[in-house]
Amino acid sequence: MANSVYDWMKSGYTMVPNLLIDHFGQLGLNSNEFLFITYLLKQINQSQSADTIINLSNQFAWESDLLYETLNSLLDKNYLNIELVPDGEGKQTDHYTLRPLFDKLDQLVTDQNTNEVESLTNNQSQPDQKVKAGQLIQVFEEEFGRSLSSVELETLYQWIQKDGYQPDLVYQALKEATVRQVFNLKYIDRILLNWQEQNIHTVDEAMEASKQYSQQNQTMHSEKPSQTSKVKIPILKWHNNK
Repeated sequence: MANSVYDWMKSGYTMVPNLLIDHFGQLGLNSNEFLFITYLLKQINQSQSADTIINLSNQFAWESDLLYETLNSLLDKNYLNIELVPDGEGKQTDHYTLRPLFDKLDQLVTDQNTNEVESLTNNQSQPDQKVKAGQLIQVFEEEFGRSLSSVELETLYQWIQKDGYQPDLVYQALKEATVRQVFNLKYIDRILLNWQEQNIHTVDEAMEASKQYSQQNQTMHSEKPSQTSKVKIPILKWHNNK
């Protein structure tokens, strides 16, 4: 057998992100542009120069006019750039970069998650809530001192839409975390899970539980004033640890 499956495996693979497949229509890409991007991903992974890509255009069985039309369209949409990359001898050669495309894709996903979280504001049935769902993004970004990533925005969406946490309770968990100078959503998620286990669903209940925990902490330390060894204190975990 001249070419076995193993030989094909050694020739490598071209991975196309699912997000690109899911959103290529929203990016305004047509099928030719999407196919060409897939081919560019292969060439970029193999560090092929721009000239090599043009010379290998016959792999598409396209006329040169179609190739250049597709290429120029991607350049015009600012999804593709050409950058100079030094080769092994230090000579600068032209290479294509798809970074602008993926920057745009990241922004598209971020905006979509932001809109999903903000749209929950209109679905809240409690008009007296101090913090609305759509305000959480701004509150979190102010506390963290940075913009939330698309993954963090998705987590906020999950808390409100799927887990059913009230925005006020999420905000209270954020305050509990920032008091301890912890600025990540995994820690806040632990707080929310602990409250859920204790059947805590309101801000008042959460504040009372936190107050009781602090009092228990102070009592424990006052009873052992001579203890000098380090004591492992669970953080906002008032029952069994997971």
